[in-house]
Amino acid sequence: MVSIRDKLKPYTEIPKLKDRDVFIIGSGTSVNRRMVAYIEDNDLGDVISVNASILLCNSGYFISNDSALMNHTYWEDIKKSKCTKIVRNSWEKHLDKIPYDFYYFWPRECGELIIDKYSSDNGLCYVSSIPTAIDFSIFLEARKIYLLGVDHYTVNGKSYFWEMESYNGVVPKTKGHFAPVSLQNFVFNKNIKIFNELKKYADDKNIEIVNLNENSKIDSFRKLNFNELIIGVKNGI
Repeated sequence: MVSIRDKLKPYTEIPKLKDRDVFIIGSGTSVNRRMVAYIEDNDLGDVISVNASILLCNSGYFISNDSALMNHTYWEDIKKSKCTKIVRNSWEKHLDKIPYDFYYFWPRECGELIIDKYSSDNGLCYVSSIPTAIDFSIFLEARKIYLLGVDHYTVNGKSYFWEMESYNGVVPKTKGHFAPVSLQNFVFNKNIKIFNELKKYADDKNIEIVNLNENSKIDSFRKLNFNELIIGVKNGI
């Protein structure tokens, strides 16, 4: 029987970045196509799309823990994308559906809510896909890590960017279901603990993590308005 190690390359073979910022794109209501297009068109850094945010991105990387997304229509967009794609080794049971150009990662051995900076463990955080993306960005030796669409709140019961009136792209459909708010809140609470660990881990490596949503419920990282980022770029800051 073919294993994931036989078919896919480990994520550790992905080249490190050289003096580049990283923008991690979540699926919250605060992110939109205009923001991502500005980042890509002006080459502000490398983009990492997480799960459904692949619908907003044209380049960079894609990473996910959640094999349930194979039930969603945007799974086809992921497979067709030219970005570097990384999935968790638990996807091995779906190996026949995964193209050969994907990479795989494995969970940290120290547990899902702890980072042992003294360990030689080279797995990634696995509470959910955003922490995985942050840990991967640190592995890439990003200069700075920016978060978009990492909100941890709903807007009139809406959780995702594609539910907002400003979204003008293809709305994903699913054979299964999208995570209900109750499950999202459960994951959000666990995320907070690992975000604090990731903040300390990144600080030790002189990498700053910035959340580009001032209204985000996540207080682990410095917050900055996306428009302030644009102003800083235009002023050469």
